[in-house]
Parts: sequence; C-alpha cells; structure tokens
Amino acid sequence: MPAIHDPVTTTPAVELTSVLDARFAVSLKHLLAVLWFSAFYLYYAFIPIHHTDIWGHIAYGEWMLSHRALPAEDPFVTLAGGVPITCTAWLGQIVYAVAGELGGVEGYPFLFALLSLITYLVVARTSFLQTGGFGLGVGLSIFAWLLNFSRHRVIRPEAFGLLACAVLLWLLVRDRPWRAIRGAGESGPRFGLTTWIGMPVVFALWANLHGSFIVGLLILGCGLAGRALEVAWISRGSLRAILSDRELRSWLWLTELSFAATLLNPYGMDLVLNTIIFPSNPNLNDVVEWFRPDIMSVEGLLLAGSLVCWMVLLRHSRVPVTPAQVLLIGGFALLVLLRVRMIAWYSMIFVYVAAPHVADVSARCRAWLHSLDLPHADLGWAGPSFRYTAISLLLVWLAFVFSPASTPLFGGKPRTDRHRYSHETPLALTKFLNEHPPVGQIMNPQWWGDWLAFKGPRDLQVFMTTNAVHVAPRRVWLDYLALARGDEGFQRRLDRYRINTIIVHKELQAPAARLARGLTGWKVAYEDDLALVVERVPDQPTEESPAAEATETANVE
Repeated sequence: MPAIHDPVTTTPAVELTSVLDARFAVSLKHLLAVLWFSAFYLYYAFIPIHHTDIWGHIAYGEWMLSHRALPAEDPFVTLAGGVPITCTAWLGQIVYAVAGELGGVEGYPFLFALLSLITYLVVARTSFLQTGGFGLGVGLSIFAWLLNFSRHRVIRPEAFGLLACAVLLWLLVRDRPWRAIRGAGESGPRFGLTTWIGMPVVFALWANLHGSFIVGLLILGCGLAGRALEVAWISRGSLRAILSDRELRSWLWLTELSFAATLLNPYGMDLVLNTIIFPSNPNLNDVVEWFRPDIMSVEGLLLAGSLVCWMVLLRHSRVPVTPAQVLLIGGFALLVLLRVRMIAWYSMIFVYVAAPHVADVSARCRAWLHSLDLPHADLGWAGPSFRYTAISLLLVWLAFVFSPASTPLFGGKPRTDRHRYSHETPLALTKFLNEHPPVGQIMNPQWWGDWLAFKGPRDLQVFMTTNAVHVAPRRVWLDYLALARGDEGFQRRLDRYRINTIIVHKELQAPAARLARGLTGWKVAYEDDLALVVERVPDQPTEESPAAEATETANVE
C-alpha cells in the first residue's frame, strides 16, 4: 500500500507596514528640542507671581469686566482723580482677568507660560526660515531668551507685545526664507498674501493688547528706510530709481497699512499719540525699569556681549550687511541705552538680524570640518524613528500634567501661597488689613499699591500704584517720593493728604519706618518681618496751618 503523505501547508510571510506616515517620525535633534521647550514651559509655569504691577493690570481687567466700560480715570488712586487715562493694554488686562476667573490664581502663570512658549517657538521658526537649519533655529531662540533673561520673569501684558513682535518678524521672513535669499535673484514679490493680510491683523490686536505696538512700527520703519538707502546707494541717489523700486513701495504700503490697523482701537489716533509721548513723562524717571542701564548691570553686560558677538559675526560672514540691519541693531541698542526695559525687544531684533550671518558662518565651519576628512561615526540611531515621536509626545504630556495648571483637571495638591507669590508679596499684611480695614487715605509703597488695590479691603484708598505713576499729578508724585524716603516735612505731608494709616517696607524704607515709629499721636498697629503699619490715634488734628502749606509749596516749586 503506497505511503500517504500529509500535504504541507505553506503560510505566506506577513509584511508589517507602518500605519503612520514617515513624516511623523522625528529624529534625535527634534526630541531634544521637544525636551527643551517642555522644560521651558514647566519653568515658566512654576514662576511665582511678582508682587508689583501685574495685580494692577488684573484689577483693571476685572474693573472693566464688571463695569463693561473703559475707565476714564484711575479707579483705584483717588489722588489721581480727574486726570484722564488711556488704557493702552485694555484687552491684555481683560484677558488676564478672564484667565484668573477660569483658572484661579494659577490661571495667571499658565497664561504667561503659554504666551512665552509660543513666542519662542515662533522665534525658533523664524530663525529656521532664515538659516535653513533646525538646530540653528532652536539655538537662536535660546540666545534671544538669554538676552532677555533679566526680564523673563515679568508677568504682565507685555507678554502679548513680545508675541506680536515675534509674529511680525516671522511674517517678514516667511515669504523669503533662506533658499530665496541665497538664490541668484528675486524669486518673486517681497511680501506674499499671508503677510499682507496677517500684518494688519497683528497690529490691530497688538494696539489693543499692549502699548508696545510702537516697536512694531519702528521695525517696519527701519525696513522702509533701509531699503530706501540701499536703492539710493545702488542708483547713486537717483530719485526716480528710489520711487520706482518695487520692494520699496511694498515696504511703504505695508507700513501704512499696519499703521492704519493700529487705529482700530477705542481711542483712535489718541492711543498712538499717547503711546509716543508716554516715555517723556517725568515721573517715569524715578521708576527702576525706566532707568538707563549701568554698564555693569545685567542688561548692560548682555547688551555689550551681544554687540561683541555681532562684530565677530561681521568679521567672518560673507553675507552683505544691509542698511536695514544697521538701523535695527543700532536703533534698538540705543533704545536699550536710554531705557533698560527695551532689552526685551532688542533681544528679538538681534537674533532676527544676526540669523543670516550665523547661517553663513555655520555653513563655512561645516565645510571646513568636512574638508578635514575626519572619520565619521555611525549616527543611524539619531535618525528619524517613531520611538522618538512617542517619547516626544510623552514629554509634552508630562510637561502639562506636572504643571500647576493641570491640578483642577487631574487633582492633586495645589501650590501653597508661599510658592504661588513672590517672597516680597505682603500676604500677612493683607490679611491684617482685610480684618482691620483702614479708614481714609493710606500711605503705601508704590510697588505694593497694585496688590493692595486688588487684594486689600474694598474701596481701600491707596496712595500710589505702579500703574498710576504716569497719571499722578507731579506734585502728588514728588510728595509720595518724599514720604517713601522719609524726607524732611514727613508730618506735614501726612497731614496735607489726611493720611490715617502708614504702611512701609521695613527694609527698603528704613528711614520712613523710623520716622513713622516716632510720630506723636500715632501707634504701631501691625508689624512683621516685611511690613510695618502705623495708625493715627483717633481725634488727632490733620489740618496743617496756611503758613506751613505756603512754605511746603515754595519748597516743591
């Protein structure tokens, strides 16, 4: 009987294919960038809220939400009553107030962290478009952050202005990335449709979010003037060539369109005029962030170091230096020398101007290294991989989960007040004042005024706030400075303003604290490591004689 053989069943091999598109596989350098920006967000999310003007901005926003109107005068400082104000950051103040209503106290740092993250992501994208290198783009965004390091913890509507500035620079670059710049000639119109539509939208929002929109107009003005100088040099001063230049006309129309967009605000042209003349207010000369930087200050050293880097780049770069670049670097460096707070805008301008030169020097360095014919290591493990994609998504998720903003969603122990607020925030003092509301006018440190107006007793009559410095009458501001320093005439000024409660910072206002303790007819009502409260004993006279008033007036004048 013949043998019976079982049939052999052959199973075809199964080929596994990826469901995701290969474009979603990221490399090690992308993973490192995600790690940096995730850590960046977490760092900002845990920054304690400063104790100064942010609370005034939030108080303004809540006032506008409750009254459904813009304030005609400062609603918190009665001594500035009758002085008209222009809320140059009214929309930004409302957004911060809404963030607090939705997320509580943690809503403010979350909004600030999100704005800061998006800002430097846009800077990285802009730098990438200018250099063609992913690593260079991220590296330049980090350099911009380091240049602005002295002001990076300032939570205020200014963050909207920095984001708008970053978007503006991105719009100027996106239509002519590094490939077009390195090409043999013009690859088309200087600005595309996205820029023509996006730029007015940016300026319309910027003008309502923060008064720094003037910086954006200065940037466009430098681009316009730079192109005019460039054409004049090439054409040897030919007016016809200047007027007929296509790119110059594009700059002119874009600048005019952007300026017109800034007029879409509740104040119209008055907003622009008030923003221009704002820095000339004499009261600002006594505020630290409006000082000129000292050469050995952080800002002074950062400015000097960046200018040294700029000169080194020019020494080795073969990319032509344009008049617009000179105007931007020189103009904004001068602004920093005049007002220290301008370092924030200078940091972005510096990176924007330096990026093409960095790209050229970097390319030459790579070519030199390649010419050495050094042995190459196998870096296949650093190439695109879905594992890196998965790790990147995990990092983004963990950054949000471990941030304080996720507590309402996922539970957990919220941060204590000691970690939410800066150590200079007078929390214990505020508790005392709410339990024992002062009657009448108080004297307070200007940098605590915004916090007290927001968190203090209802209708508290603060003497000065940071947001009221520029609207306070000159006489009131000078008297505030004299009281804060403990100058001669301390008692007379207290009587002049019918001040019943004195609040001083014990360390920063030691002379005033010493005088307050020694006043006749006053008593110490509260004291802790940070603050001192001295109250007038009831039934004490507060009217000063006409002779004293006349003498004090003469001294001030």
